[in-house]
Amino acid sequence: DVRLLTPGRLYVNDWYFECYIIKSSKSLHNDENSSKYGDGVSTNSFTIISPNGSMWKNETTYMFGREFLIDGLTYPMDYPYGYVNSNKFITNTEYVPCDFELTIYGACQSPAVSVGLQTYELEDCYLSTGEYIKINSLNKTVDKTKVNGTKVSVFRFRNRDFNIFEKIPAGKSQLAWQEGIVFDLTLIRERGEPLWIKT
Repeated sequence: DVRLLTPGRLYVNDWYFECYIIKSSKSLHNDENSSKYGDGVSTNSFTIISPNGSMWKNETTYMFGREFLIDGLTYPMDYPYGYVNSNKFITNTEYVPCDFELTIYGACQSPAVSVGLQTYELEDCYLSTGEYIKINSLNKTVDKTKVNGTKVSVFRFRNRDFNIFEKIPAGKSQLAWQEGIVFDLTLIRERGEPLWIKT
């Protein structure tokens, strides 16, 4: 919506382009074999502008830690601080590091997830059941959403030994995480034009 300054998304397969549609023009297809009202086919041309440059994005979400859930709400242990040697990997198929969104669900305390040599940790930060935290490297935000929907910044709880907005490196990275937590990791890949052929 241009008036509300909220861009929409133009999709090509799984890739999207954030933009505003600022103009459209329509025309009917007419030829000597069609009626005066045209053949029922219309061409609609759009003029678009992008607030974020000309990059196409693709978001792929991976879910981890569900094996610790009991009835979808509680856990079989009380906030342990050990790490799972999960032998889980994540692959950024681009040639450069990519942005991400890391969503960590409660209940847990001082949640931490490592991707390769990088750790994303919130020290002395408590999440109740039904609450979650989103770390978004693209928007540079670390927000906690409470059960009532209220959103608050928890950036101050970050482990300062690491850059909490460090992008996910290209290639294959091993994952490790605090035992008992449940999280989603979304890779936000960017290209100058969408990937036309799926591999």
